[in-house]
Amino acid sequence: MAATKEVLEKIEKLVRLAESDNEEEARTAAMQAARLMREHELTVVPKAEFERAVSEMREVRKEIAGARSQKMGNIIMGAIGGFLLAKTLKGGKLKV
Repeated sequence: MAATKEVLEKIEKLVRLAESDNEEEARTAAMQAARLMREHELTVVPKAEFERAVSEMREVRKEIAGARSQKMGNIIMGAIGGFLLAKTLKGGKLKV
């Protein structure tokens, strides 16, 4: 089940309530937030880890863009060569 904006906002409010000084309110809010996250298959990721992943994805996109414009032929030939070498090393039979 996909999480909607409303669900995400509700989880955010529940997480804030989970920091309450009232133990019962905090526990109930935390349990409700966890239930909603399970229902919508959401995972908490530390902000630093998320930012690192976004940064790495940007670098990969730059590499792909460069490969498309400059090195695509080399990449394709390298992939084919790697496939053939892997088959040879595994003792596979190649039909060319």
